[in-house]
Amino acid sequence: MNVYRFRKIENLLDKFQELEKQSIYFADPEELNDPMEGFRDVFWQGDEIVWDNFFRNYIIWLSETYLSLKLKDGSIKLEPDQTSTLRVWLGQAIDPICGIVFEKHELDKCIAEIVKTNRTARYDEVLFYLTAIHPTALLEIQKRCVEFGILSENEQSLIKLPDNFKRLQGGKLLELIQKMEDEALRHFLFDVVNNILADTHLNLEYSHYSEAQSIFGENRLIAPSDFPKTYLKQLEQLLYPKWYTACFMKDYQNSSVWGHYGDRHKGVCLIFETEVTDKGNNLTLNTITGYDGDGERRRERWGPVPRPFYEINYQDKAGEIDFFRSIGVLPLSDLMASWYRDQNGNTSECAAHIEPDGEEDSWRKSYWDNFYRDIAVKTKDWKYEQEIRLILTSLISNLDDKRQRTLTYDFNSLKGIIFGINTPDLDKLKIIEIIERKCRENNRAEFNFYQAYYSPESGDIRKREIRPLSRISENINPVAS
Repeated sequence: MNVYRFRKIENLLDKFQELEKQSIYFADPEELNDPMEGFRDVFWQGDEIVWDNFFRNYIIWLSETYLSLKLKDGSIKLEPDQTSTLRVWLGQAIDPICGIVFEKHELDKCIAEIVKTNRTARYDEVLFYLTAIHPTALLEIQKRCVEFGILSENEQSLIKLPDNFKRLQGGKLLELIQKMEDEALRHFLFDVVNNILADTHLNLEYSHYSEAQSIFGENRLIAPSDFPKTYLKQLEQLLYPKWYTACFMKDYQNSSVWGHYGDRHKGVCLIFETEVTDKGNNLTLNTITGYDGDGERRRERWGPVPRPFYEINYQDKAGEIDFFRSIGVLPLSDLMASWYRDQNGNTSECAAHIEPDGEEDSWRKSYWDNFYRDIAVKTKDWKYEQEIRLILTSLISNLDDKRQRTLTYDFNSLKGIIFGINTPDLDKLKIIEIIERKCRENNRAEFNFYQAYYSPESGDIRKREIRPLSRISENINPVAS
């Protein structure tokens, strides 16, 4: 089976020399053109233990982030950190803060009501809960920072939030939760309230923009107003490891694809031949397979690994993910301490799969099925692309380094190149020269070049073979085997 990868000339020849290096770059989802890449429909449903830890972790992460605003460089963008060393520094300050927040909002009763109704709370609902407790939590954290001499009372006043959620303290929040048993009604009302609150925050941020900028730099909005959304975004990183992708197409004939990914028809399309197995199509790439040595002597070990292609599923909705039962990237000790055990050592029912008699193998299979399912989903708007993709993820490597996710392929996997309608002749000649040399080095007598053109009969892009260039043996003397 042939698959197609569109490239701009600057990537192929000049900027990254992908053709010379035979490299394929795996992009972070944030580098892709669809902001919905990897979207997961996360919901929260569990017992008192995990819900209690959900709110406690929010207060802990907010405390750590707020302290970091003062203790770290304001130009560094901060995010909640599950393993922050500031947790130790906070010491016994966290428990009193949590106690006050839980008491003022009657969170124990709210949690009991949520658990009793066995509701599946989604993003808009949990965002509302966090936004409701946020002013109280922030105020108590500020008080501790003033006591410790970390924050002056003058600085504290600059980021006070309006008391627009005072009415949700005490029994009001509980009363609201009790009234909203219908999921559709909850979604509608929480969405409306969250939108109103977002507008309120925007006005607040505008009012104190310059003052907060002088104190907290790039982080001026994290603790005052952005934190509920930031927390929920960071929680998703506890579910699955980071992933990266290299995009291919099943066809080359769509003019829109050439216009977008082929640099307005000035780029090229690489033709790869896949390796067909009983499990699907693969492409073997040179990948990190492990490490040798320790410390400064630690060295990466690279080797050929067949990587499967995943066909994109174009549908309207993303798959559901049960947050409390899908936390998969934390060490077991941290997972149990932070999420699955309460202050008295009781274990949540959400940890049943990792208990001695739990069905961990079944959970693991479902976990990875859901992981790959969600990264291979795009909305129907992108169906014209006919995309298939390779996925790169690792539990042993930190792939933030782009070098570690720039993998190389065997030259024999590259079967041909299609020049775009507007590809400059000079760029074509540079490509032909590289291919000709690589054919000599690999004792290869044939490589197919094509020219793309618009077909009035079919109304799409077609290709014609370029002769005699496609027969490399007529232009070179292959190296003797």
